[in-house]
Amino acid sequence: MKLTLCNNWLTVRASFKKERHRNESALYYGIKQELNKRGFDVIKRCPGRDGHLFSASYYIRDRKWRFCFTDDNYAIRDLAKEFNAKGVVELRRTDWSDDEKQCP
Repeated sequence: MKLTLCNNWLTVRASFKKERHRNESALYYGIKQELNKRGFDVIKRCPGRDGHLFSASYYIRDRKWRFCFTDDNYAIRDLAKEFNAKGVVELRRTDWSDDEKQCP
């Protein structure tokens, strides 16, 4: 899996043609692993368990609550099915902190 972070978007591309994920949990886990390899300190969470009022299945956030990556179209698509069909998906980055030095 190849990740490209550009401004407020994280683009996730399949690293080989037949890369597949069985569900959203597995896809978000793979994204989290790649981000952690790059020096981020992130976790995959269910928004309801963190006290948020939106019902996306999962999101990835920084352990220190500085930023998160979410799927803007969570209500109308299954992210894993989209990734398996097209080989690419985009997640929106939302900053929760004014700290300018948040990206490693």
